[in-house]
Amino acid sequence: PEAPAAAQTPPPPAPDPLARGTVVATAPALPPTPSLDGTGTERPAAGPGHAEAADEAPPPDTDVAGAAPADPNAAALAEEPRARPGILRIGRTSPEVRTNRLPQIGGGEQDVEDAGPVAETAPAGSGALARHRAPFDNPDGRPVVAVVLMLGPGSTVDPGLLNGLPFPVTLAVDMAAPELAGAARAARAAGREVMIIPDLPAGATPSDVEVALAANVDALPEAVALMSGPGTGGFQGDRAAVAQVVAAAGATGHGLVTFPRGFNTAQQMALRDGVPAALVFRELDGAGEDGAAIGRVLDQAAFRARQEGAVILAGRARPETVAALTEWALGNRAASVALAPVSAVLLQRAGS
Repeated sequence: PEAPAAAQTPPPPAPDPLARGTVVATAPALPPTPSLDGTGTERPAAGPGHAEAADEAPPPDTDVAGAAPADPNAAALAEEPRARPGILRIGRTSPEVRTNRLPQIGGGEQDVEDAGPVAETAPAGSGALARHRAPFDNPDGRPVVAVVLMLGPGSTVDPGLLNGLPFPVTLAVDMAAPELAGAARAARAAGREVMIIPDLPAGATPSDVEVALAANVDALPEAVALMSGPGTGGFQGDRAAVAQVVAAAGATGHGLVTFPRGFNTAQQMALRDGVPAALVFRELDGAGEDGAAIGRVLDQAAFRARQEGAVILAGRARPETVAALTEWALGNRAASVALAPVSAVLLQRAGS
């Protein structure tokens, strides 16, 4: 008889790899391989004993998504000084007219046609503003009020009398009245600061503006700044002229004083290009104000200066304005501020 078949027994179960004491054969461990995280920065992959938590905090210089965070200064960086094509790069108009030439720091001229893009802003301490500013001392650190008196074809006061005022004033000369250039030079010799109100032809092309600016600076080389005319006059109504004036101020180291108008394009361009610039806080006599009204404007200016540190006022060189200003400056109401030349405000705003 045949022997009975051996009982079929199930194979032993596979060892549990998680059971204690069980040895499991594994492939040889490979060294950790580098990987890229969301920032593009190479870092080692997790290896034995280096398990990486799923909620690991991102590096401090990234946001949750792994991308670099928005730079809060990005808007300011986008407005860094840069050369603007076309500014001061105009061909000559004729052999007799010398364009593309502006007075340069340290004397002489620059032929901008051969100089490439707009020149860098004049280094601090080397430009017209630094060289020709009047001395000013404010040991008590009082708020500063600078008064500008504008001399023009309609001025009704002898410019020579302004040199005897017992407080600082800055004279802004409208170059449309060339006879006043001599008075401005006399004022500078007497220790007063002077500024240029450029005489620019209406509807001028960039080359016309350049030629006019060069002539104005040649006529009054010791000016500390360029200033726009009040009201609707001056260069502020022409964006192309504004760009040319700002470029000229940057090349020669002049400051820039303008009146509040619209978006204050001139001041924005100047500050972007590193040109010291400031706005006029108020006109003293734009509507022919009398002495009492001018005194109220001066009081308002002193209050604003205590808030902001410095302000600029502008008035016309007329007897009523000079008398009201003198009365206020010698009274008790001016004791809380320091009357100063305009350079003090420009340099303070520029951080110098």
